[in-house]
Amino acid sequence: MSKNLGIATRFYGLTKGDVERLAVWVDAACALVPASHVFVAIHTEIDESDSLAYMKKHYPKVVAFAVTPWGKVVQAPNALLMKAAALELKELLFVSTEYPVTSSLIKLLRTHVDTKTLVVGARLGGHAFAAAPKERVVVTQASGLQIPWNTCTLWLIAPLVHTGFVLAADSLHDPDNAGMEEMGTIAAQQILWPGKAVAKLVSPNPGDLVLNTHGWKIERHERFVRNLKSKNARSAAQLERLSLPTPTVEHIG
Repeated sequence: MSKNLGIATRFYGLTKGDVERLAVWVDAACALVPASHVFVAIHTEIDESDSLAYMKKHYPKVVAFAVTPWGKVVQAPNALLMKAAALELKELLFVSTEYPVTSSLIKLLRTHVDTKTLVVGARLGGHAFAAAPKERVVVTQASGLQIPWNTCTLWLIAPLVHTGFVLAADSLHDPDNAGMEEMGTIAAQQILWPGKAVAKLVSPNPGDLVLNTHGWKIERHERFVRNLKSKNARSAAQLERLSLPTPTVEHIG
């Protein structure tokens, strides 16, 4: 088990059965780090699976908690970051419950961490990936489809706590463009600390990521597709609000 790593996710169930997907994810995480280093932020205001009570009953050592207000996207990851930082952990892996964590994935992401790294993400379906196998490509002016996503991304806590995830991602006065908290955060860090906020996107090996969509309904799938199609537009709108240039991301095949 890793003593310096936290594993975190955001969750709310649309049905009672969704909690089963969460349980699979928690079991996988607890096999890799102490239960006290597993963090689950729950949107209790809309959760239909009673997941907080479920977590307290079945996983009492896991740090499961309600986030209120939830806002759009930023409050939960920042709350998760604060929980991990309070324990003086060094790394925090954000992973959606659709991807139970594997030891091989953690090992892969960690091999690309050095003293200048801010974040290392896993390449997912939908990414506009620029590197061929065994190739490293530096993507300047990276789009929303070319940056790490918190669907599966390892952040270095020491640099991340200086900014947290920027509130601009909640797009308070333009809710249709909310999301993509990774974009503004990476862009801001690269301006504030040039050369010390390197972002990397790595192609996983077969078996590193296994998709689990148990409990998904048409509504959730449609939202997933809609969010994927709008990643570039939402990222561009966020950078415009922040008056920041697009970041640079290393793609590693």
